[in-house]
Amino acid sequence: MASKLIMVRVISAVVMLVVLHGTAHAGSDIVPPRPIYHPNPEYSEAARKANVQGTCVLRVEVGTDGAVHDVRVERSLGMGLDEKAIEAVRSWRFEPALKSGTPVADKITVEVTFRMGTDADVRQKLLNALPPPVEFPISTTVESCPDSSPHGQTEPLNPEVRISDVVFDGTLEIPAEEQNQIAAAIKQREYRGSADSVTDEALELVREAWQDRGYFKVQVTGESKIISSNPVSSRIALNAHIDEHEQCRLGEITFRGNKTISNNRALRDLFPIKDGEIANRQNIAQGLESLRKAYMVQGFINVTFVPEPRFDDDGQLVSFDIDVDEGKQFFVSSINLIGENAETLKDASKDLFLKVGQLYNQNLINLFLTKHPARADESHTMLHLNEKKGTADLTFDLRHCRAQ
Repeated sequence: MASKLIMVRVISAVVMLVVLHGTAHAGSDIVPPRPIYHPNPEYSEAARKANVQGTCVLRVEVGTDGAVHDVRVERSLGMGLDEKAIEAVRSWRFEPALKSGTPVADKITVEVTFRMGTDADVRQKLLNALPPPVEFPISTTVESCPDSSPHGQTEPLNPEVRISDVVFDGTLEIPAEEQNQIAAAIKQREYRGSADSVTDEALELVREAWQDRGYFKVQVTGESKIISSNPVSSRIALNAHIDEHEQCRLGEITFRGNKTISNNRALRDLFPIKDGEIANRQNIAQGLESLRKAYMVQGFINVTFVPEPRFDDDGQLVSFDIDVDEGKQFFVSSINLIGENAETLKDASKDLFLKVGQLYNQNLINLFLTKHPARADESHTMLHLNEKKGTADLTFDLRHCRAQ
C-alpha cells in the first residue's frame, strides 16, 4: 500500500503550504482526500526561542464529510510544535477520498515541517512535485428534442376565480389607506380552483399582510359570496374577520442545531431586520431563504429551518428560535449534460465550475444556468440523491425544445 502524503512547511516570517498527494492504495480506484481549507500551524514560542526546526508526522483520518475525525502523532518534534500542528490540522476541511466517484473515509499522512528563515529552492522543489489534479469528466449526451405533437387530450385548467370585492371587519389599528392597499393587492392576483380554495388562499394572504406589519398574533377568519359563475370563471366577494392583537417588535433571533455554520452572528446578519424594529414576516422569510442558500453552497441540499415564535406580551416583543436540521452533506458523484449537438455541449462544459467529487454548490449551478438557459419546463435540471452515500447525480437538459 503506497502512502498518501501531505506536507506543510512553516517559516518564521512567511507561512508556506504545499500539498503533495502520493498515489492512492495500490491497485485500487481510491482518489486521496484533497485539502480545501487549510489554515497554517504557528510556531510555538518555546521552539522559536530555542531555534528548533524539523518535521513532525501526523496520521490523519478524513471522514466522508471532509472533516478530520482523528489525528495521532507518528513522529514527534517536541517543544510544543506537535500540539501546534495537531491544532491546525484538526480545523482543516477536505474534499473526501473518492472510490468510483463516491466519498469514502480514508487515512493520510501529514508531514508538518517547521524551519526558520526562507528557502526558495526547497519551495520550488516542493511545488514542482505537485501532481496534476485528478478530475472526473462530465458526461455528455447528444439527443434531439422529442416529438412535440399532441398526444391524447390535454388536462383542462381549473376555472379562473376573480375576487371583485374585499371587506375587512374588526377593531383595526392599521390605517384605512394601508387596508385599501392590502385589499387592492388581493383583488389584483390571479386565482384558479374552487371558490372555497380561493377563499382560503385569500384569507392566508390577509394574515400575511397583517404579519408584515408586526401583528404576529393576528387571527383571520372569513367567508366569500359568489357574485357570478360559469364553467370557466367566477367572481366572488371576500369578507375577512380580523382579530389583530397587539403589534410586536422583534426581540431577538437565535439558532439551534447549526453545527456546520456555528457563527451565530454571521447567521443573524442574514436577516434584514434589527432587534427592536417592527416585526416583519417578509424580512424573516427573506432571512430564512438567505440561510438556506448559505447551507446549499456547502452541500446541505435537504437542510430545513423551523422558526418558533416566542412572545413577550409585557414588552410587546416576538422573538424567533430557529431550529436548524442540517441533514446530510452531499457530494457530486456524476454530471451529465444533454444537448442537441456536440459543439454546444463542449462549450457548455467549460462554463460548469462544479466538478465531480466536489461538494454540491447551488451557487455554481445557478451561475452555469444563467449562461446556458435550459428548457422552460421543470425537467431542465434533474437531481438524484443517494441519502445513504451522501451523493448527488446531476443532469442538465440544455436542449431548446418546445414545451410539451
